[in-house]
Amino acid sequence: MDDTKQTALVKKANSLVEASFKLSALEQKVILTLASQIRPNDSEFKTYTLSIKEFCETLGVKGTSKYTELRRITLNLMKKAFQIQLEKRVVQVSWLSYVSYNENQGTVDMQFAPFLKPYLLELKRNFTSYPLSNVVKLKRSYSIRMYELLKQYQRIGERTFTLDELLQKLGLENSSYTTYSNLKLKVLKPAQKELAEKTDLFFDIIEIKKIRKVESVCFVICSKEKPIVPSPAVETKTERRFEEVQDVLKRLSLTVSDEIVSGWLKHHTAVYITDILTFATTEGSIQNPLGFATYAIKHNLQIEHLKHTVREGKQTTRTEILPEWFQKGEQTAEQGLSDDIADLIEQRKRLEEELQKYRKTESPAI
Repeated sequence: MDDTKQTALVKKANSLVEASFKLSALEQKVILTLASQIRPNDSEFKTYTLSIKEFCETLGVKGTSKYTELRRITLNLMKKAFQIQLEKRVVQVSWLSYVSYNENQGTVDMQFAPFLKPYLLELKRNFTSYPLSNVVKLKRSYSIRMYELLKQYQRIGERTFTLDELLQKLGLENSSYTTYSNLKLKVLKPAQKELAEKTDLFFDIIEIKKIRKVESVCFVICSKEKPIVPSPAVETKTERRFEEVQDVLKRLSLTVSDEIVSGWLKHHTAVYITDILTFATTEGSIQNPLGFATYAIKHNLQIEHLKHTVREGKQTTRTEILPEWFQKGEQTAEQGLSDDIADLIEQRKRLEEELQKYRKTESPAI
């Protein structure tokens, strides 16, 4: 039977990808398998008929009670509504309007709720598409959600969420994962491993902190497939960000190679880089602005944290001898930190101690 072939494509409007819901892995697979049955020329939802045996095989439901298990999954799914944000409206809607098991034929009939028509039918733009085979292999519900949320931004190459946004997208606002350490250990890391092993993309995690606390998470999205050629709009945006940073470097009389700037822009916005560079050159206590900025950008340090640390250091440390390796001009951004300095940084447990090396020596008042 062709209906449940894993070569089928899932195609969803981005607004549906962004919707707030929490489903089990099997419940999500039911929805996605049904979505993969929709044909490009379908103008109305049909009642899609699937072989129960093949449906269970696709979902990974096994055992002698698999038919009973499938009925339990679809019944629970019928009871679960979710929310879609529509400008100034929040719409609560069910996934399915109809499920019928035909025991004599060994088939099941299913139909989406009519409200979902604009989000699944005749999509021409602002949609995300991917092979069903990439998600039916995933065993964790959060892995499926992470895959969709990142697949949507695959062409851009990165996606950033505040911690609250990420919890909301994953349906974890009222869970034990609201602390970042739990979220990272129990959700993000397992999803990262599973996507890398079983799908066409993988990701790295960049933690964006504010005064030691993770406030946002940037996912750097990589593809196992042949690299996608960026659209002219994406290329133009990238070039514009690059030019913005180069203009700031020129204004601040700093010299950084194009390769270094491109590396910065893979993980940070032009606004963030500009703020760090400007602070490093205008803060009078910083002896080596370029070294300071390079360190801050490399370690994703936030500007408010840096300002607080430097301000606190001025109040508590009035006399300090600078190590020889940090004399002005000794190190460029291209050279990076030496092995000895890298070892020293690894030993430092507090950012305040590390940043003290960037301050000028001040003589005690007479």
